Amino acid sequence: MKRVLGVLQITLSLCGVMMFDTVTYAAINMVNGQYRVEMALNTKGLIIKWGL
Repeated sequence: MKRVLGVLQITLSLCGVMMFDTVTYAAINMVNGQYRVEMALNTKGLIIKWGL
């Protein structure tokens, strides 16, 4: 049980950092008017393309 909690702490921390980075990146580019994201869903999964 202790091992699982350690893995969850690391995973949730990384998830929080990635969410913060994504929102910050989006906000900066929205202000500049350069924000563009292309999303596609196919049999291989979700594909996200970021562009400026």
